Amino acid sequence: MVPIGITAHYEASMFAARIMVRQRSGLIVNTSDVYQGAPKPDGSDPENVFLGVPYCMAKAAIDRMTVTMATELRPYRVAVISLDPGVVLTDYVKELRRKVQTGQWDPSEQKFIDILKPVFESNQAYSIETAGRAVVALATDYNLIRYSGKLLSSGQLSAKYGFSIE
Repeated sequence: MVPIGITAHYEASMFAARIMVRQRSGLIVNTSDVYQGAPKPDGSDPENVFLGVPYCMAKAAIDRMTVTMATELRPYRVAVISLDPGVVLTDYVKELRRKVQTGQWDPSEQKFIDILKPVFESNQAYSIETAGRAVVALATDYNLIRYSGKLLSSGQLSAKYGFSIE
């Protein structure tokens, strides 16, 4: 994940940036994770630390790249943002949700269940379309540049722009 994920984000961003600098506008969106294994604001351990060092390293590197690119591209009105899509209702996550609802899961899934159960209970899992709606909302915001260099979540953007998470 580390070399491939970081390199893919970098290469795609640089290719897009060349085009956007010429047109003097644009939006580059990198995928991230709000918690990426960092301690919570209260100092407690993050829930997703089980995802491991490579995952957390890759997400932290992508966020740092986002901040640096945002600074370099701001004069050209190119915004660069890290977007946390949240817990996405993929087929696997939907299956885990069903298992939580029935109370029947394999012991090997316990870590995922422990993390996802509160997400399911609070209805904070998002459709696969939600991140796309977030990008559209950002791309159509006349004052998009104010978000450049920021780590935003689909949930935050849904609340701000009013699009559906379902």
